[in-house]
Amino acid sequence: MRMQRSIPPFLLALCLLAGSQLVGCGTGDTAGTSRAQSDIGAPPILLRDPSPGQLAAYINVTIGGYEPTTSTLEGHPFSCTYSAGGTSATLLLTIPSAPVIRSPQDFAQVPRSPNTLITYEARGGKLLGIVALGPGAKAIAHLDTPRLLQATANTSAFTTGAGSLSLTQMLDLQVTQTGTPFKSLGAGGTAMTMVAVTWV
Repeated sequence: MRMQRSIPPFLLALCLLAGSQLVGCGTGDTAGTSRAQSDIGAPPILLRDPSPGQLAAYINVTIGGYEPTTSTLEGHPFSCTYSAGGTSATLLLTIPSAPVIRSPQDFAQVPRSPNTLITYEARGGKLLGIVALGPGAKAIAHLDTPRLLQATANTSAFTTGAGSLSLTQMLDLQVTQTGTPFKSLGAGGTAMTMVAVTWV
């Protein structure tokens, strides 16, 4: 079995492959098998490299976090190739756009208010939510309020001090495959962005 992948350094992308006989270990005196203390008496499971048509493939992508560097990867290709027994399958996708909090900006001083305004951009997926955090306090923002791509959060009960705003989005990934098709193919992922603020 041979797998190749091209993964940018600050993007977590996982190719998961599962099949009924993909890996295993057992006991016995058969050459090439392993022995585990808890498996004494169990028949050996022989390892083999199944073809792509016997495997379910799933790609999971996680973008973002505390560093805004992911935007440099938008639109770049990602590939994962599985080869076994003279056959191969390649999964291809383009890295989607990361969400962005436009305002308040990173390290801004933000007045506490019943309607703290947050402006954001999230493309190609479902926005899961925006959360405002303060010293010992948390507020869930109301999305698309007062208008599209804006949200408001009630931060009036926050005390002054360091805090943050974070946005989480579910990604809508478009994955294609070439070569021998996998038995099944799925994809999903999340993107997150955060700005640090000071509540005043």
